[in-house]
Amino acid sequence: MLPGLLVCLVVPAAANAGRVGWNETAKVAGKRVMTYRVDTLSVGAGSWTAHVSFKNISSKTIKVGSQFGLAFYLDPKAEDLTAAVGFAQATKFSTPTPTTLKPGESWTGEIGGSGSLSSGLHVYARVVFGPFTGVPGESSSIVWITDHRTTVDTNTKAPPTATGPVI
Repeated sequence: MLPGLLVCLVVPAAANAGRVGWNETAKVAGKRVMTYRVDTLSVGAGSWTAHVSFKNISSKTIKVGSQFGLAFYLDPKAEDLTAAVGFAQATKFSTPTPTTLKPGESWTGEIGGSGSLSSGLHVYARVVFGPFTGVPGESSSIVWITDHRTTVDTNTKAPPTATGPVI
């Protein structure tokens, strides 16, 4: 788990699902180093999935960690993991992520997890990638949190039964 984050997961009731088509590029000192894509993101009763990809567009081999997931925020402008009210660890991968990415290499697949958020919350979910180590221009590992977000509304008439950690 990422340091300092509450464990939680995903949303009951009003399932938020569908194509999002997010494309983002990480830059260090003005140089493009990684690209990230989220094609679909589905948050439903007790589980979530996202079809994602990432690509090393730098000139160095980058190490890939295994702490992918969704971060949940109360503020739509919040982007730092320390501001997250919960984190849903990805526990399912359609194919294993690589341990390293050579220049030009990429990974595409579906990630997902299980659990539920407390009923009555209106939160914003961002996809978390990483951590990545050896990114040119960075002396420590980095985690990419999408600039894009989606709204997750758990307002329901009756609270759903929790199937995982609850916040």
